[in-house]
Amino acid sequence: MKPIVTIHSPKLSPAILRRYIESTVNDKFFSIEFVKADGSLRILNGRLGVKKHLKGGRDCNDVNKYITVYDVGSRGYRNVSLANVTAFTVDNLRHLIGHDARELYDDTLGLDNGSA
Repeated sequence: MKPIVTIHSPKLSPAILRRYIESTVNDKFFSIEFVKADGSLRILNGRLGVKKHLKGGRDCNDVNKYITVYDVGSRGYRNVSLANVTAFTVDNLRHLIGHDARELYDDTLGLDNGSA
């Protein structure tokens, strides 16, 4: 397995984050990390654009707040709040959303930001 490369992105607005995820993932399998409504962290393995299991009707979700992902683990659709997305991984590229790369680097090395 190839090593995972991490890409740091600033905090993005939900509309821009949606476009960023859709253009990066396309129709590939990916994993997305987000904070659930109860405050717990969830990692979902899924795909965008799956139409096979639709039961009719239309998507009633606010496209500016949620992205619909087909969860391959539980074989169902999940609505992910774009405001709570922390990272997603596709093609061994992990995209961290809303993290300061310098703080993460300092934390990894065990440095104190004020003493460097």
